Amino acid sequence: MSTPTSTIDTFLLSKSGSTYSILYPIKDYSDLGGAPESIDVTTLSDHVRHSVPGLQDTDNVEFTSNYDKTDFQAGKELEGNEGTYAVAFGSSAANKVGSEGVFEFNGYLTVAVSGGGVNDAREMVTTINLTSDISFSTTEITVS
Repeated sequence: MSTPTSTIDTFLLSKSGSTYSILYPIKDYSDLGGAPESIDVTTLSDHVRHSVPGLQDTDNVEFTSNYDKTDFQAGKELEGNEGTYAVAFGSSAANKVGSEGVFEFNGYLTVAVSGGGVNDAREMVTTINLTSDISFSTTEITVS
């Protein structure tokens, strides 16, 4: 039986060397994985369609956050270079995150300010073009 959990204590992390830090607070995140494509292997002698899994269909990952000039500048400084990022669920101590799992990946980060309107929060969207698989770990991360 699964235990319900909350999105409270969900963090977007960036890695520099061997040190992780919280990039900035996020409001939402996209799917961290996807279903594989289906490769049809049905032959003329089969009576039902057969398939095997193909490539995993994983899009870029996106994160929405409130616009903050300092956070925006921090994201801009990461653009143009491949980096290591992680999404950590849960926090067990002041500087420990990932008590409910860590999803780590490599990619190229881009940050842009979202359009706005009357009575809207000013937001920015961070997109990471993946260059690796998304790996899952149950090991907590110490953040600086």
